[in-house]
Amino acid sequence: MLRQLSLQKQDRALLDLRTLTSRVFTISVAMMAILMMAMFGAFILLPIYLQNVLGLSTLQTGLLLLPGGPVMGLCAPKVGTLFDKYGPVPLVIPGAVLLSVALWSLTFVQQDTSVWLLLAAHLTLSVGLALMFTPLFTVSFGLAAAEPLFAWQRRHRHGPAGRRCGGHGSLRRHHDDAGH
Repeated sequence: MLRQLSLQKQDRALLDLRTLTSRVFTISVAMMAILMMAMFGAFILLPIYLQNVLGLSTLQTGLLLLPGGPVMGLCAPKVGTLFDKYGPVPLVIPGAVLLSVALWSLTFVQQDTSVWLLLAAHLTLSVGLALMFTPLFTVSFGLAAAEPLFAWQRRHRHGPAGRRCGGHGSLRRHHDDAGH
């Protein structure tokens, strides 16, 4: 981090840490990092638990965890509408409560835990994540369009990485069109 700060003074930093001077952005990013850890922890460990401890098959595990994704997807439009109407706080707080309840309920999991309890915890976790991710992403990325602090991002949005990705997509399409 010290190296990035010294390179930043020369305008050569790989990671511009000036964005972290915005309190709202820093809190949003920190909360999203915690959410990602909770989400990946649960989404990785639940299938392992269901298969190795409860003895469910891969198909049964997939069917049991399948509703989580559509629930998050179905919540997204409503969460967006509520965000536009009320802002982030009235969504993030209930989302954090639901997330905490779901993760807390998973601490009581044992060898004889009902799959229905796991399904309920998984769905509660999914709703809590949906209530938190949309407002946090919107607030943090909304700053990039509004604050002068983030002008460097707008200036470099289509920089070398964007050109490389665009070039890769063009090459891939040309390769596919050529019948390879």
